[in-house]
Amino acid sequence: MKNCSILLALATFAAAAHAEITIVTGHINNGKATGAFNFRHVPHPAKTGTEGTFTVIDGEFDGNGGGIKALNDGKLPTEEDQPGENFFFNAGTEGGRLRLDLNEVKTIQQINTYSWHPNTRGPQVYKVYGATGTKDGFNAEPKHGTDPTTCGWTFIASVDTRPKDSDPGGQYGVSISDSAGAVGDYRYLLFDCASTESDDQFGNTFYSEINVLGPGEVAAAAPSTEASDANSQSQGANTSDGEHGVLVLTGHVSTGDATEAFDIRRVPRPAKTGTAGTFTIVDGDVDGNGGGVEKLNDGKLPTQQDQPAENFFFNAGTEGGRLRLDLNEVKPVQQINTYSWHPSTRAPQVYKVYGATGTEAGFKSEPRHGTNPTT
Repeated sequence: MKNCSILLALATFAAAAHAEITIVTGHINNGKATGAFNFRHVPHPAKTGTEGTFTVIDGEFDGNGGGIKALNDGKLPTEEDQPGENFFFNAGTEGGRLRLDLNEVKTIQQINTYSWHPNTRGPQVYKVYGATGTKDGFNAEPKHGTDPTTCGWTFIASVDTRPKDSDPGGQYGVSISDSAGAVGDYRYLLFDCASTESDDQFGNTFYSEINVLGPGEVAAAAPSTEASDANSQSQGANTSDGEHGVLVLTGHVSTGDATEAFDIRRVPRPAKTGTAGTFTIVDGDVDGNGGGVEKLNDGKLPTQQDQPAENFFFNAGTEGGRLRLDLNEVKPVQQINTYSWHPSTRAPQVYKVYGATGTEAGFKSEPRHGTNPTT
């Protein structure tokens, strides 16, 4: 991947991040997808449906689909446009929320989701949360507009498999796991599903099956000539460009255990010298209490958990902003590593990253909030 400029679209976040979550996605293009659902890196769907009860807690399901039971009936569609074998929210709506009740608190090793459609209803866009149901103030049915983390739910992962600049149709698989062992011990899972586009009324994903697997139930991806020939990828959520497999690794050292060494399992230690290039704020306001944008690549790390002058952050009360890094010339980019430290809600990282050579037709070097950088 060669880039001259890198754009970070950053947002504030007010919930604790889950440690060591890994998200792997797969995409098989139209024409190569079959009822086998054989991805190169995502496990094959389980032969039996997940035990538990799915409930629509917000939004309207589309009566043309197979209904909520399609999510864990153990059956897969055999064709690319088979509404009766999929669950999807009503046309013209912005998605909705699904709750899975596993009937008791269980250890979850993997959460795997599958979809298939020849057009924009193939990709998956959702956030998933877990809950035991025993926390004070637990809300079993948080509606749209309510942050689940404020009412007894724990954020697990955010998924977005929409391709950047290729045909969105085909089969998609997503596998969420935790390198440290289990994703967590939960009775309930909440899937906050979003539509994939708003250009027309048909942006709600055709979800074919959702598998929630415990210890001893996890299986590796099945070898497949079909998958190796198809566009099947190992990549993190929010990164699907139809050509490259991008893997996103995250690490979390809890307050009390964190030190200035930034020793984070599976994530490389920060480089001793700062990245050569120039960071610029293209949208948003820097907080004058911080160290300024130059802190992002000065090669210096904070030595304490709450050290504003050693960190960059956007102004209090704002919704984040956009930063551009100019590497001065087109360079191969092998890794992008980001680090943060704070004792409370200003520690977790929420951003999307884009790259550009600057030579593309219509290139805009300072796309503001509300402008999709891919356009």
